Amino acid sequence: MPRQRVLAIDSRIGKALRDLRKQRKLTQSDLAPIFGVSFQQIQKIERGNNRLSVSQLLAAARFFDVGIDHFLPELRAHDISGETDFETELAAFTASARGRSLMRAFLAIRDEENRAAIERFIRAIAADE
Repeated sequence: MPRQRVLAIDSRIGKALRDLRKQRKLTQSDLAPIFGVSFQQIQKIERGNNRLSVSQLLAAARFFDVGIDHFLPELRAHDISGETDFETELAAFTASARGRSLMRAFLAIRDEENRAAIERFIRAIAADE
C-alpha cells in the first residue's frame, strides 16, 4: 500500500501541538501515552512527517483543554459548511476552551431561577454593547 502524503495542514497541526507542548513544559515522552504512540511518533507528528488521526486530535484537544479550532484555525476563519453566521459563531464558541468552560459552569447550576437570572444578566450586558 502506498504511503499517504502528509499535507500542509498536517504540518500546521504538528506545529500547534509542539507549541502547546512547549508552553506546558512537557516532553514528547509525556505526550506519547495520550496518543498511544512512542515519543518518536510524537516527534514525527510535530515535524509534519506523520499526521494525527481524528481521535488523536480530539485527545490532544481534551488533554490541553483547547478547542479543535486551536489546531485548525481554518474553522474559525471561514464558513466552510454553509451554515448561517450565527451557527458558525455558535460552533466556533462551543469548540473553544472558553465556550466549553462557560457551558460546563452554566450546566452545573441546577436552580432554574438562577439560570434565568444569569440569562437576563447576559442579555442586559449584550444590549449595552
